[in-house]
Amino acid sequence: MTTSPVFQPPANAAGSADATVAVDLLRAADTLYSLRDSGYNLSSAVGEAIDNSIEAGATLIKVATGKSKDKKAIATVAIADNGRGISAEILPQVLQIGFSTRYNSRSGLGRFGMGLKTAGLSLAERIEVYTRPQGTSSYLSTYLDLRKVRSEEQTHLSAERIKGWPDEFADLMVDAKGRKFDSGTLVVWADVDQLRGGGAFATGLQQRETDLLKFIARAYRRFLAPEKGITIELNGVPVALHDPLFLLPNPRVEAMYPGVRGQIVDEGEIEVQGHKVQVKVALAPKEFRPAQGTGGAKAADGREIKSFHIAENESRLSMIRNGREIYYDIVPRVLPNGMDKKDRYIGIEVSFPGELDDFFRVMHIKRMPEPVDKLKAELATWLERPVKRAREQIQKDWAARQAGSRGAAQEHKTARDVVSEAEREAARGRAGADTPPEKAKEEITRVLETVRQANPDLDEQEERVDRIRTSLEEGRMNIDTSAWPGTELFEIAHLNSGATVLLNLRHAFMDEIYVKLGDVASGKRPLTADQVRKMAAEAETALDLLFLAYAKAENMHADPETFTQLKTYWGSNLQDYMKRYSKFRLQS
Repeated sequence: MTTSPVFQPPANAAGSADATVAVDLLRAADTLYSLRDSGYNLSSAVGEAIDNSIEAGATLIKVATGKSKDKKAIATVAIADNGRGISAEILPQVLQIGFSTRYNSRSGLGRFGMGLKTAGLSLAERIEVYTRPQGTSSYLSTYLDLRKVRSEEQTHLSAERIKGWPDEFADLMVDAKGRKFDSGTLVVWADVDQLRGGGAFATGLQQRETDLLKFIARAYRRFLAPEKGITIELNGVPVALHDPLFLLPNPRVEAMYPGVRGQIVDEGEIEVQGHKVQVKVALAPKEFRPAQGTGGAKAADGREIKSFHIAENESRLSMIRNGREIYYDIVPRVLPNGMDKKDRYIGIEVSFPGELDDFFRVMHIKRMPEPVDKLKAELATWLERPVKRAREQIQKDWAARQAGSRGAAQEHKTARDVVSEAEREAARGRAGADTPPEKAKEEITRVLETVRQANPDLDEQEERVDRIRTSLEEGRMNIDTSAWPGTELFEIAHLNSGATVLLNLRHAFMDEIYVKLGDVASGKRPLTADQVRKMAAEAETALDLLFLAYAKAENMHADPETFTQLKTYWGSNLQDYMKRYSKFRLQS
């Protein structure tokens, strides 16, 4: 490679009055140092090297980070693979800015020939590349050293033959059985100066490596699927794939919950200039979203599942370019009604071919793409129905499970006992007293079917059904829980002079106040004294709203006096129940 200026003045121009001043196209040192601020972090930088390894046909890729002597910084990053290696003709150019054997290709993982260089330079002052080309016994190396470029010690890139892999990294260039790779490439970022921990606003080294692990597991999940035969290791440990949609076989999930998968809500295509954008919406397995408030940290059986990273999924979209995730974050104005905490259980994947890079505004660092406005609007329209349906399904499942758990724990037992005692002395009700047997049977069947639909997969369902059936048949006063869509706070079935109240746990009052109070009372939701006071204040306000909502309901009638007798009966019965409840509290 010549060190002469790219543009030379005309041979006859020296000393002439109209001579044109010519300079080098680039100031090498200044240009290279400017490229250090390209927006890469450890994860996205390592991703560029992994992309190259996959493009080279590697089946084993190893990433290793080396610490500084004081253990406060990452001093080296090495990426090794058993791919095809780099030929002697190409090797001097791999660190040349702008060079790529696949320049502007839309079919692979790279495109502009910037990734390996800018990624490495953003973290380190020296990049070293070692390779053994496929079908040869030769070992070659090249390097780019910023400090030497600045001092003009390095003015060009060249390749040289070496005896073998550097001793420091030789253990990376072997397979699981300790056999040396027949071919492969080792990239080393030496003199790393941008990855130091500590400081009030710095990211700790452990957090950087944790983020890198999660990035590799998620971004390359399709390549890590068993049928692909590719293994990626981080500091000697194979990385298990992580699929935010829980559709691929995550080994960590399989070990705890064999065969458990996410549920596809909807999938389809959006056509853009003859190319397909694949869109998929999925729900996390029901076992991993047992109840509101678990935050994706615990499964239905109580086991901890933080390592599944469910909480991080909230309102995020996963964008896949040519099989590799290049974005995992929030895209503004795409989800219906904005962000929702339930979205942590919803996985959204948007896959597109490289031919559509311009429509997704893909940057050369493969981060922060955002679809052009028209495509974003189409995505928002497509996602509206499945995301709403997924949110509704989550709420329905929570309500059903809550209804089951509250019934199983007999959380209404005290109220039933109080009213049962009062009924021994109270006048019998008149509603449903003269219901014909066939009509009564139909009403019981209807009520029980409502309960079953709300609780389709609960083991304790039949116990609840039997209790409600007995109460209806014997004309008892009973209260239980169910769940159904709609604004009804509760439903009352009047039969045989008795009444069964079914509370609708999908109503906002039940969901936000009643259920939370029950959880605190049962010990499921331990609170501090301040939290208890806050909840008591919220409950007081909610009861005020309950009475005001009743007043508004009366106010919607032209003649509110119609309800006077209703209020009188309601108040007198409640007073009787409360007096008896006071005795119960004293006895207990």
